[in-house]
Amino acid sequence: MSEYVGKRVSVRDDLGTICYYGPVDGASGLWLGIDWDIPERGKHDGSKDGKRYFSSRFPSSGSFLRLSPQVQFGRPFIVALLDKYVESYHGSQPESVILGSSNGSIQVEAVNLDKIRAKFSNVGRLKEISLHGELVSFAGEQPDEIKETCASVRGLDLSKNLLADWGVISQITTHIPTLLRLSLNQNRLATLSEQVIPLMRNGFPHLQELQLNGTLINWSEMQCLTAYMPTLHSIELGYNQLHTVSGDQPPPQLAPLSSVNFDSNSLKDWVNVIGAIRQYTNVERLVLSSNCIDYIPNLHDDMVAVGHIKHLILAHNRLSDWECVDNLSTWCPNLESASFIGNPFLVDPEILKVARSLIVAKIPSLVALDGTAISPQERNDSELYYLSYITAHQHPRLQDTHPQWARLRKSKSRFRISIAPSSCLTRHQTPPLYPIASRTWIRE
Repeated sequence: MSEYVGKRVSVRDDLGTICYYGPVDGASGLWLGIDWDIPERGKHDGSKDGKRYFSSRFPSSGSFLRLSPQVQFGRPFIVALLDKYVESYHGSQPESVILGSSNGSIQVEAVNLDKIRAKFSNVGRLKEISLHGELVSFAGEQPDEIKETCASVRGLDLSKNLLADWGVISQITTHIPTLLRLSLNQNRLATLSEQVIPLMRNGFPHLQELQLNGTLINWSEMQCLTAYMPTLHSIELGYNQLHTVSGDQPPPQLAPLSSVNFDSNSLKDWVNVIGAIRQYTNVERLVLSSNCIDYIPNLHDDMVAVGHIKHLILAHNRLSDWECVDNLSTWCPNLESASFIGNPFLVDPEILKVARSLIVAKIPSLVALDGTAISPQERNDSELYYLSYITAHQHPRLQDTHPQWARLRKSKSRFRISIAPSSCLTRHQTPPLYPIASRTWIRE
């Protein structure tokens, strides 16, 4: 295999992975076959004139390119770090400085600026480092220099670089033992290999937060690599085009995750998602915003509730039925906070007027909704309101259509609820709107 294959490159700020290096029929010389991160940058799927040279991730993300100075293979971590955070010295001569507040119209001469540079160039004191888009591709020939330079670093952002695999990342993080937070967004990392695993074992001893947004990593790959992160609590997996989170048999050792973020994927099956999250018994916060979840089924005998989930974001999905809210309280009996904004069952502006009260009543464990706390008074009013429109029609299967009816009726037995006649309501229908003035709550 060519020394180029598998490497990451940048060409005029477009990033890609070399998947082929060699001759191409009908063209002279040697060519790089590149799979671009942005599909629009490519022209084909890795084949030309009916002959396949490589397989690109997307139908049109591949193209051929000759080696040239425009093809950048990246630079060492330490070089990028010093280049960004340490300004070079200029000597004792006066320097011209443009005042920022003058929009370039005022230029003055300054002396002894090197003293100021020396004061602020001690990168050893940095606790947060951002090398986003700095073309980092490897640790460097003297990785011990990383430990000397990053002795106090707690957070590191290596998003959108030229990192090709987890071996390179481990070579960097191994020398930052104080690292707690790592961002690797928009990188394209090769699948974990046996050769890399020894490096992974010592690479993330204290890591707590990991961002893998826009990396196109799948669920199985995530489980395998986080197994080597014994203190990892939070992971972000947004924008990864995930359609499912099932996969191969999970590793025997799982990371102690407490927060999982699936924002902006294509997840549709609630049961599939919960089945995967159930393996992580410490997960309390689950973010599913901007996915495609369209239904939350009733919890059947062959299904198990996930009592450890306390915070759930379901904003901007495709839930169209109020029944999903009823069913959610059985799936997540200890749910404390939730968000449903942007779902079809809340589209009607008239429904929005009472939706908060209905959701509060339907999920008895909630203490916050859409980021706003639920006071004891609001809960009491919401539950009485909910009872009022249920009472409007005694459906023969009331307990089935309104699961909270019996509990609320018993807890509010000291109130006599009077309401004007209204149409029948089942939980599959939109709740009728009862203006506050139409109900009477009388303490008996």
